[in-house]
Amino acid sequence: MDLLNSFLDKLKLESTKKLELSKKYQVLYFKNGQLCKVTPEETEYTYNARFINSDGKLYDLHDINDIDKLPIPSFLSFNGYGITGSLDYFLKMKAGLLRTNGLVNESDHLYRRLYLFMAASNNWFLEEDYLCYCKVLLQELRLEEAESEELKIKSYLKQHGIVKDLSLEITNLTIKNCKKYNTDLVQMSAHCSCCEICNKLQGRVYSLSGNSKIFPKLPEVILKTGKVHDGCRHTIAPFSIKYSNAIKDKFGNDVDVIQASTRPYIDDRTEEEKRNYILYTEDKKKRDTQMRDRKEYYRIVYALPDDAPKSFSAYRRMKRTETKNFLLLMEKAKEVGIEIILDD
Repeated sequence: MDLLNSFLDKLKLESTKKLELSKKYQVLYFKNGQLCKVTPEETEYTYNARFINSDGKLYDLHDINDIDKLPIPSFLSFNGYGITGSLDYFLKMKAGLLRTNGLVNESDHLYRRLYLFMAASNNWFLEEDYLCYCKVLLQELRLEEAESEELKIKSYLKQHGIVKDLSLEITNLTIKNCKKYNTDLVQMSAHCSCCEICNKLQGRVYSLSGNSKIFPKLPEVILKTGKVHDGCRHTIAPFSIKYSNAIKDKFGNDVDVIQASTRPYIDDRTEEEKRNYILYTEDKKKRDTQMRDRKEYYRIVYALPDDAPKSFSAYRRMKRTETKNFLLLMEKAKEVGIEIILDD
């Protein structure tokens, strides 16, 4: 009994010390995962805040024990702060700042639990967002930890069905809202510099059922996948002819909804639009290639420190020109199980 009382007294003392210490700092108050208050009241919300109060309990984000005990809240819809006031978003920013300020251990503990908060918030993160900690570990040459974290997070996301196709999610939500607002019509977004197929389909109003005598039926591929093709940036939204007889074209101009929706299915892109689309696809490919090369480089630095180029940019230059040293490095990398993929 004495041991129990001693333990409880210790917890009470620690709690009192934490409360007194927090009075010297800004405290962010979260309720159901959403920022609702900042003290002192005259201060602005900052990601550098050391203390947070989550659902009535105070936590010190410079204390590993508090970080590990921080509970996953029942996230509700956004308030006036939007996604930047969501606890998961704050913790993501905080984890990076802890590292910048030299609190690497505290940052690690927060990063290791971050994906759980992100998953609970249902904020439609992409898989690459969940893997942000893995990128940090990769750059720090903590490759085994990076691979372990990636496997853990991907397994969790797959098991719980969390990362879904965003295009399909938006489409399903649109269909649900169409039923809610008693409309059979949806409008497809429009923008310049898209592909030939999307250009023919965009900027129209479609019928979900196909029963409209005016508007065409929504293409089945959009209904099933939420997009025209992989990488498609178009979306659909509920539409009602009762409230509007106009729709935005790809230039952002209001045009007659019936004329726009029944126009010929032709590729009317200008030469500039076609060039811009090619530039967009090439830029996306470059970004994907850069990420692949970055993983290769840090694995080489870890496994072959004496043979690795001094910088990532130097590695990319020698790889792009396929120098003699690069080809030798490629062979050595293969011997230690590192596959280097050359561009087509």
